[in-house]
Amino acid sequence: KKNSNKSSISNEGIRYAFLNHENEKADLWIIDSDATDHVCFSKSWFHSFHKVSSVHVKLPNGNSVIANTVGSIKFSYSFTLDGVLFIPEFNFNLISVSKLAALSQYKFIFTDESCII
Repeated sequence: KKNSNKSSISNEGIRYAFLNHENEKADLWIIDSDATDHVCFSKSWFHSFHKVSSVHVKLPNGNSVIANTVGSIKFSYSFTLDGVLFIPEFNFNLISVSKLAALSQYKFIFTDESCII
């Protein structure tokens, strides 16, 4: 069984997410170079949020869910994630490298064991 703790969310209609831990939630943030959107499963993380048009996301088990809430998560005074999809069916929280990289103020340093933003 291939181990892939990552999300791949397409830019066309249906969005896809791939995670391999189906029944346990982890209050972790995974830095994902394949995800095009940030995702959080718990509203308690959100600093602010609002309703949006439905975003269809296909889960690893083949089911599809609809995200209709997006918001901001403030990790510190200088680091806030905007445009985070609230998807309670997810088991992990994802930070999209491509979404952060699009904002020129962030740089990434990857090592074997960590990532510094």
